[in-house]
Amino acid sequence: MSGSMDPTIARPKMQNVLGFQREQFQDISLPIDHQDLVYGACILKHSIHGTEFPDLAWLVPNDLASPNVIRPTLIAVGTIAIADALVKWLRTQLKAFITEECSLVFPFHLIIPQEDRIQTLLELEQGLVQIVVTTTVGNVGLDMSVKDVIILDLPADFESMTQWNGQASRDGSGGHVIIYAPDEIQIENNFDLYGDQANKKKLSKNTLAAQVAYRDKCALGFVEYFNPGHPKCYQCVSCGYYDEPYYRPEQCCEAPGCTPGPPNDYQSATDHYMEKLT
Repeated sequence: MSGSMDPTIARPKMQNVLGFQREQFQDISLPIDHQDLVYGACILKHSIHGTEFPDLAWLVPNDLASPNVIRPTLIAVGTIAIADALVKWLRTQLKAFITEECSLVFPFHLIIPQEDRIQTLLELEQGLVQIVVTTTVGNVGLDMSVKDVIILDLPADFESMTQWNGQASRDGSGGHVIIYAPDEIQIENNFDLYGDQANKKKLSKNTLAAQVAYRDKCALGFVEYFNPGHPKCYQCVSCGYYDEPYYRPEQCCEAPGCTPGPPNDYQSATDHYMEKLT
């Protein structure tokens, strides 16, 4: 049974469905907090429903000397169409390093034959695949040898995000978990910061209303995660969602005021990529 299930409602309900009898089992849950992970939250500034993925340009920098520099990464997306398009885009960016023996990037979803999925897991362990792009099929019952996890769009619930995060750094050597969401998830009241304080612009009432409507549709936990507010941070919010104690590690998350804090290279890589397109 998933330890990320809501302990107050979902988990007892599932225990009842499975026929567990009170006093006849022990409810043991591993801690949600992973002290070896750095938590991140990013805003999508470009659509993920096309053939280009500028928001992930930082994954494949222009000065990439070797594919071995890319940490083993799992990218979770919502649909097979997005997965296939992202794999094609990443392979284009990494074409100088891709060989018949070393695919580097591979999709992982239900349309992929079972034997190919098993082969992908083996090649991931061998270092022949650096990036796996998967749908929900990669989030159930599989242990992938990845350091980092990127969730490219909000999952159905906070528990699913936690489940994805659990794939990162299973060996405890340290990892990075990043979740993306549209700009509408940010609470901005009067001005649209859009990650750029210098060029903020006045929001119309209709835009503000649309943002509120979007946040109202988000599953519990996500809005607070993206808007933690000082002194909270992403990791603190995640622990609080499960009523677990939070102990700030030396390297905690990328929330403002936390350590290591907001990254600087993501936006510059995106801007540089967009300049090349134009």
